[in-house]
Amino acid sequence: MQDEKGTVPIMDLKHEKMGEITLIQVSGSIKMGDSAYRFSEYLEKVLQVDSIKKVLLDMSEINYMDSMGLGELIGHLQRFRDQGGRIGLVKPTKRVFTLLQLSGLDEVFPIFEDRQAALAAWG
Repeated sequence: MQDEKGTVPIMDLKHEKMGEITLIQVSGSIKMGDSAYRFSEYLEKVLQVDSIKKVLLDMSEINYMDSMGLGELIGHLQRFRDQGGRIGLVKPTKRVFTLLQLSGLDEVFPIFEDRQAALAAWG
């Protein structure tokens, strides 16, 4: 995803509400430094909204995630669970899915092939 200058931003986050579910579209890279911090800060803001209990992260446009990004994801999974919420992942890229498999997190996070499957399962 390129910006108006033709460069690829480190990370971009957008969300939309779909009934009881908040869908967050993540694109770019989530890695040590500013992008991991922004990712964490964004999830923290979502967590603070009392009405949000179900969050789907659309990961179809993530081109890179390092251990720091993975750590932020794991940390927020537990924080959402502690407040009675849940986080699911939608269509992680092959690179991200391999990282999830290697770390065993593909067994921890619900992973959906597409938005429709996720919404049908959680809606």
